[in-house]
Amino acid sequence: GVDNVASAINDAKNNARHNGIDNAEFFTGDAGEFMVDMSASDRSLDVVLMDPPRSGASEAFLRATCTLLPRRIVYVSCNPTTQVRDVEFLAENGYSVCEIQAVDMFPHTNHIESIALFPAGPADTASAGPERFTIHTTNQYFFGSHTTAILTQGFHEATLDYLTLCSST
Repeated sequence: GVDNVASAINDAKNNARHNGIDNAEFFTGDAGEFMVDMSASDRSLDVVLMDPPRSGASEAFLRATCTLLPRRIVYVSCNPTTQVRDVEFLAENGYSVCEIQAVDMFPHTNHIESIALFPAGPADTASAGPERFTIHTTNQYFFGSHTTAILTQGFHEATLDYLTLCSST
């Protein structure tokens, strides 16, 4: 794990020790710089679990992630707008989102978290990729002040409307 908050890394180390996890490493620092450095090395990743700030992931972080070719990406977001932007970047680089789930952690507010899953690493360009993934932004649905983004993956021929709750205000 990488976080620029030292106390968060200390908590992660304590939690790992408490739960008997001995195959995880934790570093204090900028996650984007860490990923860029890692992509320049011979190291690899199985899974990237990312939870960027409201501004979303940096392009350098996303490029480094795509270079590392993780088998799975789990993207937790507190801002659907920047998540849509980042999901589009990952799709353009061969990753195909299979599921997006909204989580209402703060009822009676306009804030949600959304979690996107990209399994099995970059897709074969003959069978998947950006041509099978489109992103639609619409103002038909509102959740508080946030415009809903609807993500569609053509392979499943289904729309994943990950903000199905509409504000009545």
